[in-house]
Amino acid sequence: MGKSKNASRILSYRTGIVTFILALSFLIFLSYKNHLDSFFTDPDTFPLIETTRILSPSDFVKILKNPLMYGTYFIELAKYYRPISALSFSLDYALWKLNPIGYNLTNLIVHLFVAILVFLVLLKLTRKNLWLSFMSALLFSIHPVLIENVVVIARRQDILASFFLLLSFFFLPNYQITKQQKVSISFSLLFYLLALGSKEFTVIFPFIILSYLFLLQRGMPMSQKFKIFSLYFVLLIIFIVLRTIILHGMGGTNVPIELDRAILRFFYTIGNFLSDLLYPVHLLKEVFLPEPSILEKCISLIILVLLLATWGWFLKKTLTSTKSTAIKRITLILLLLLIVITLSMFLFPFYSHYFYNELHAAYFDIKPSFLSIFMKGKHFVPYGVYINQWSGFFFSFFLILLSLLSIIFILIYKFNELRNLAKTSKDFRLFAFLITWMALPLLVYLLTFSFSHRTMYFSFISFCVLFTYLLSKNIVKLTELFKERSSQNLATNIKLLLNNKIFYTTLLTLLLYLSLIYFSPLFHKYEGWMKNGEFYRKFFTTLSIKYKSLPVKGDIEIHNLPISVSSLKRDFPCTTGWTYIERYTVKSWLNLHFPDNHIHVKNIKYVRLRTIPKDIVLKVERKGNNSAIISVQYKF
Repeated sequence: MGKSKNASRILSYRTGIVTFILALSFLIFLSYKNHLDSFFTDPDTFPLIETTRILSPSDFVKILKNPLMYGTYFIELAKYYRPISALSFSLDYALWKLNPIGYNLTNLIVHLFVAILVFLVLLKLTRKNLWLSFMSALLFSIHPVLIENVVVIARRQDILASFFLLLSFFFLPNYQITKQQKVSISFSLLFYLLALGSKEFTVIFPFIILSYLFLLQRGMPMSQKFKIFSLYFVLLIIFIVLRTIILHGMGGTNVPIELDRAILRFFYTIGNFLSDLLYPVHLLKEVFLPEPSILEKCISLIILVLLLATWGWFLKKTLTSTKSTAIKRITLILLLLLIVITLSMFLFPFYSHYFYNELHAAYFDIKPSFLSIFMKGKHFVPYGVYINQWSGFFFSFFLILLSLLSIIFILIYKFNELRNLAKTSKDFRLFAFLITWMALPLLVYLLTFSFSHRTMYFSFISFCVLFTYLLSKNIVKLTELFKERSSQNLATNIKLLLNNKIFYTTLLTLLLYLSLIYFSPLFHKYEGWMKNGEFYRKFFTTLSIKYKSLPVKGDIEIHNLPISVSSLKRDFPCTTGWTYIERYTVKSWLNLHFPDNHIHVKNIKYVRLRTIPKDIVLKVERKGNNSAIISVQYKF
């Protein structure tokens, strides 16, 4: 009888796994199906396709021996060694040639596999909690910040790297390495090698494993932990040496990082990392843009009020309940700073014109400006992008200040409680492991100055687990509290509820979770990417018609290309990535469609569109026999 019940329980558990995987797959497909036909919307896809085509055996060797996009203008900007990512584009070209549907489908399938692996890995970490694993995997799979990774073909590299890292973690042995587990760890090392060949942030993985072994595998002998860690670390060192030889150096971006830009990037990286984690707090940044819409401003301010009111309430409760004079002083200082920061954020629209005047003066060197010492924007990005970056920096400054002060306060106020939890609570150790997983990529971004929204992909795996786990724990505690007070009258229960911090933390986390689902592609189409794709489909189609008007050998310039065609008030929520094409994009497109061309793309001049054009016209102006200017004209 006992065996029958056990077999029935196992069958039910396995049925649950299959059901949740099918549900997850359906919801992911439903979220992204509109983007399957999107055209190539980023600067890197055509160069990736051109340089990864395997037309002969020597092409395969070139991919393994050369930097990414070797032979294009991209090498002037950066050098990366990502052969596994490159080979994925080789496979796409073999299957689909230049049909964007196939490339988008590959991105979607790999993202789906990552979501399923998140679900399976969480079952391993959360003691087979099906609902928690599913809700975490769902939040990750449709998170609004990660849309760029799925719908922009060239952003596949983060998805692939995360896919192989999760496979490597899944095959990681839990205890003593037996003969059977030697096979498992061999697979784990193989998948880690594939992850290293997909993208560079995977260098953090040995340290994630180390934190996992020390925090969650406490029964494993110390020597065994270091033995497992050393296997991954040695593999990492071998790969770094190989990569250094191939790139003739450490690689990375070729843009010089000076002290002033380093300071800007430091704040930009930490601020964006925090705001992306707390999306839709991310939308608060829209308040700091020169022309936020009413909808953006209202949503942003509602979120701001909720967050700051909750944190202010917590500080006030601490101030009245604690007996420690030192804690009271720290709390009072934090409360005053909170008021100052809140007023600064709310009053920004009233003094923003001074800020933007200084930005304008610094960019064009009109007059000496206090921002000039941090500013090299005109040498790297167009004016519109520069303004948005500095607006984001200003917002990041407030967010970092508030977050760091909050973390310091919690560490001081809860130090003894946290120390005891670290010794006794497995949940706390799981939290610590997930925070380590989430934070380690930030160190890579700070050291390389290479943060963007798409690089959050791997960090969001642990964040979504952490966030969902915290929400579920709070709901359980709140339910238990209701059960304990069920005999009391309603008025008393409401009063107790309003004086309980669990109620506020549950309410806040629940609102954030629901808002993330609401802003996800499940409920919003995020048409900005599709509009950009349609624009460039028209542009390249028209360019192919005008090709005969171009010089066979010589230089061309392209004028009036847009930075983005979707940065409009009605496109809300808006796209979060840069979508304009570069010189090397056009050159690779020419090489793919007209292999015999000897055209050099000399320059591209950008404009910022206020409305989406109904159609475009390309006017070719020849400058002698060896040069031409292509002007993009718009019909609105």
